[in-house]
Amino acid sequence: MSTDKKKKNVKNYNSDMLVSSKTSFYIAEAYKTLRTNLMFAVAATEDAEFKNVFVLSSSLPGEGKSISSANLAIVLAQTGSKVLLVDADLRKPVQNKLFAASNVRGLSTVLVGETVLDVALKKEVRPNLDLLTSGKIPSNPSELLGSKAMRDLLGELSGLYDYVVVDTPPLNVVSDALTFATHTAGILLAVCPSICKHDNLKKSVESANLANVHILGAFLSNTTNQAIGLSYNKKYGKYGKYYYKKYGY
Repeated sequence: MSTDKKKKNVKNYNSDMLVSSKTSFYIAEAYKTLRTNLMFAVAATEDAEFKNVFVLSSSLPGEGKSISSANLAIVLAQTGSKVLLVDADLRKPVQNKLFAASNVRGLSTVLVGETVLDVALKKEVRPNLDLLTSGKIPSNPSELLGSKAMRDLLGELSGLYDYVVVDTPPLNVVSDALTFATHTAGILLAVCPSICKHDNLKKSVESANLANVHILGAFLSNTTNQAIGLSYNKKYGKYGKYYYKKYGY
């Protein structure tokens, strides 16, 4: 593959992708609808250790889970709630690019004791929204995220914020999210119709079930009303029937 083609395949993450006063009404309302449904789902999760902490992931790369994490955090903060967005993708972090923030200190440096939390936090990146970037990319992401230090940190953050949104790597690529998600309210899955197929989504659900992680729900990302019209319904309609029957979504 030529260098030019490689460059075209690299997504240029920047603040233009974040919800703002300039965002289309339909896009902003879509995130607000997701926010409302999520708040109900989280409230109904009674047995979670940290009920106000939830994970956002996807089955495969490129499904829009990082941008959705950021925008969901922003619209949650717009309610007046104190919100923290955590970039727990310690392999390919994105949130520092979206918010144009330094990534020298972040989650990884806090977990290894190199940085104290208050120093690593980026305060008020948006009104009522703080950001904890990934920090330096470690050699052992899964071990760090599955450590006691991570569990203790989630407990601390749960007490400091009304909502904690955690962006993680795709479930079908690495198991990072599942190493700590069991302590949270659960996982919300971004599903891009042009990337995620039935078997991919099924594998993600099965992996979460095996890890005893609650699935809060799923939402379509990187798509439009036209893109999920008749052809989509013909191709994917059976998925809804399958998951509703088996899991009650």
